[in-house]
Amino acid sequence: MRRVKTFLQAIKFEHTLFALPFAYLGLFLGEQGLPRFRVFFWVTLAMVALRTAGMIANRLADFEFDRRNPRTQLWPVSQGLISRRWLQLLAALSLAIYFLACASLNTLCFALSPIPCLMILTYPYLKRFTWLCHIFLGAILALAPLGGWAASRGVVGLEALPLAFSVLFWVAGFDILYALQDEEFDRREGLFSIPAHFGRKAGLLLAGVFHVLAVASLVWLGQSAGLHIYYWAAMILASVVMLQEYLPGVRLWFIPNAAFSVILFFGTWLDLTLR
Repeated sequence: MRRVKTFLQAIKFEHTLFALPFAYLGLFLGEQGLPRFRVFFWVTLAMVALRTAGMIANRLADFEFDRRNPRTQLWPVSQGLISRRWLQLLAALSLAIYFLACASLNTLCFALSPIPCLMILTYPYLKRFTWLCHIFLGAILALAPLGGWAASRGVVGLEALPLAFSVLFWVAGFDILYALQDEEFDRREGLFSIPAHFGRKAGLLLAGVFHVLAVASLVWLGQSAGLHIYYWAAMILASVVMLQEYLPGVRLWFIPNAAFSVILFFGTWLDLTLR
């Protein structure tokens, strides 16, 4: 049991709350309400498995950096509490479960399943070469609502694009804010985060621009999907929660970001089921 707990801490399993509600949003919008249980089950399994594989890939790729970074030196993988070989086996198992889940959904999901897989395996190395890594991470999570829609309809729906753009800009923005913690370390190590490359003020400004675009995309979604009061109330509340990240001294990145996605999901779910 202790080993399982250590593994979940290592991959920050609770951060699944960032992307999973948006996959559900795409699914619920595609279904126009409560989805079929079979589809809901396989979407959940695919998302959790892929996210687990992605975090393991990130930990393995950044192992040496994490050992040198004062902020991450005490993480389980950095301390050697979990062997890298064991992590590789778990990553392979997670990917196998992911592909099984995609195959169980429909032909389109299985045909497109290698794309997010390649993206999560590429992302951990981007910070070595380009500050666009934040946007690339946003693009990975933006596939969640598109995947949920494809799981429901069996087609790539343009109707889910506003939600995908919102996720892209939301994630890119909070990833820049998160990178502010490592600004000096990244600069010293020659890593290309936006704060390290352009400075703290530019990072804060660009994160703010991205988050404004995220909210604008949510407005676009509400209008194009014909959503009503519950959605709009949730959108406003989620946007206010997101603003907490800009308050001086705030370092609890997980809470406002998890709340942002969960609030939007429940507001949209209520809107679709109670209309």
